[in-house]
Amino acid sequence: MRLALQTVLERVEPLPDEKVARYLSEAQEFVKDPEDTVYVATALYLRNEERFKQAILATWNKRDYDFWPLMKRWVRVLDPKEFYINYLRPLPPPIQTQCLICRVASLERAVEAMLLYIGEHQYFVVNVEPPTKIEVETPCHMILIEWSGREDGYCVSPQLLAIRECIEKAQQPMTEKRL
Repeated sequence: MRLALQTVLERVEPLPDEKVARYLSEAQEFVKDPEDTVYVATALYLRNEERFKQAILATWNKRDYDFWPLMKRWVRVLDPKEFYINYLRPLPPPIQTQCLICRVASLERAVEAMLLYIGEHQYFVVNVEPPTKIEVETPCHMILIEWSGREDGYCVSPQLLAIRECIEKAQQPMTEKRL
């Protein structure tokens, strides 16, 4: 764990106070403890002005943050163990036996179909090898989509990320409110 922390801290850079300060009032709506406002403001600054795909807040006090509204803004709140499991530990390759076949004309249509299937609409591309393979990540899933010549369609392998709140949400019954 010490090596993981050292790896993260090697890339830390100071941010200008005046730029982060612009997000303090917005950040207040996402925290229960006012002392945590500056962390959310920093995450919002990185997402909006520095164009980070997502920002991660690693903390032992997850209950002090409004988890789902932050997820919608691509700010994840993780405890240090979840951060290690999801971002620092090498990911195993998707298990090909748990594959859905999607018979559509293009890779873009396969992505759209998969997002509809898992009930999420926000995503970003992790890796792409057009026109046969793409990896995308949503707030709760890592998805590999690749052409399967055998099946004459795209093989779609969604994996639920190992974040407790994502797993709990996925296990909830499908209701109109959840859709």
